[in-house]
Amino acid sequence: MTSRQAAGGLVVALVTACQDVGLNKEPDPPVPGLRAEPASVALTGVCGGETMSVTLTNPGTGPTTVTALTISGAPWAVSGPALPFTLQPDDQVPLDLTVGQGVASLQITSDAPALSVPLRASDNLHPTVIILSPYESEVVAEDDDLVLTALVADEDDALADLTLAWSSDVSGFIAAATPDADGRVETAWPAASRQAGPQTVALAATDACGDVGEATQYYCQDGPFAVDVLSDEAWRYDGAATGSDDTLELVSGAGAVGAGFDLFSLFDADDLQIAFRFRVADGAEGLAFVLLDPTRLSAYIGGAGCGLGYGDDGDRGADDCTSGPALPGWAVELDTFAGPDDCAVGDHVAVVLDGDVTHPEGCAATPLAGDWHAAEIVVLSGTIDVRVDGVLVLSAVVPAGQDFEGFAGFTASSSTLGGTVEVTDVTVIDSTCVR
Repeated sequence: MTSRQAAGGLVVALVTACQDVGLNKEPDPPVPGLRAEPASVALTGVCGGETMSVTLTNPGTGPTTVTALTISGAPWAVSGPALPFTLQPDDQVPLDLTVGQGVASLQITSDAPALSVPLRASDNLHPTVIILSPYESEVVAEDDDLVLTALVADEDDALADLTLAWSSDVSGFIAAATPDADGRVETAWPAASRQAGPQTVALAATDACGDVGEATQYYCQDGPFAVDVLSDEAWRYDGAATGSDDTLELVSGAGAVGAGFDLFSLFDADDLQIAFRFRVADGAEGLAFVLLDPTRLSAYIGGAGCGLGYGDDGDRGADDCTSGPALPGWAVELDTFAGPDDCAVGDHVAVVLDGDVTHPEGCAATPLAGDWHAAEIVVLSGTIDVRVDGVLVLSAVVPAGQDFEGFAGFTASSSTLGGTVEVTDVTVIDSTCVR
């Protein structure tokens, strides 16, 4: 063998060896890839309109072309580059998600293996509030301080992140507050900054999403407070009486008798102020304001004629002008019709106990008929003062024992000549809550 032949054989052997170890092997084809970060989404306490991002990455060896982005399930939404778009190896592309409450799935369609991202979100829950003090229907003394107490909780927010505010439907905003680590809230409410009367106190808790949890509690504080009794819906009408939110028509026409009582509120018989406007026209007998004792009543309407719908003359003699039943309690009558048993000649005001129209506790003549008049009755320390059109016309001392809680109302009667009696603008000032 010549040296030339030997060399040729060596070349052939080397080429064959190189082929055997892959030096001339074709490279693998590029492979597209796709990965999402995060691979799944689970959110709680979501406020409305929240957004987040999912980042697509190409971990493959070749370009990946995304052709579709699809949401299935709950109302989430996705946005990204205009489709189709391509990711080169190691490229990253963010997708923007608008969070929707519930379970959904984001499917990404591409030339890489199928990829889906599970999505789940639950809505924010508003805080919960429980008021401990005042308790329901509690009566608070006028001069006592009051500590407002409550418990608050929130499943999605730290207690320290809640915004708390106390308020009253009478006083308005009271104070801001901060819960302790256990969710307990205590806020002092001094007597000097409170108002008297029945009312509701509320505690509102607002979380980071702006969602509000609120609790209310009804209570009453002693002290003078106004009651617009005609706005209440618990009026009882008897006889000819009818009423609306602003006016009582007690009688209209000949020989009528009528009565109307607010059965919603109870008022102290020995500590009370009443103001109203009235009109007695066209021959009506007159009217009476009555504080009716509910523990002794047998009827809500009394005698006609000079009984003015509340009284009984009690004598049963020849001069009888009415028959009962008499209404128990006290009454201030505004009488415009002269009768044989009247305590004064002509128009007059009288204070009467238990409907005994012939034995008033006090009586005074004063003009009452015709036009509208303003009346004010003040009961305090055993004395009933009566003002008509701003003038004090009667101050009567009543016997001890008038300390019941009664229903406020009006009665009236008309004569055989006819007549109309109306009452409006009624305000009662009470001083003690019902216990």
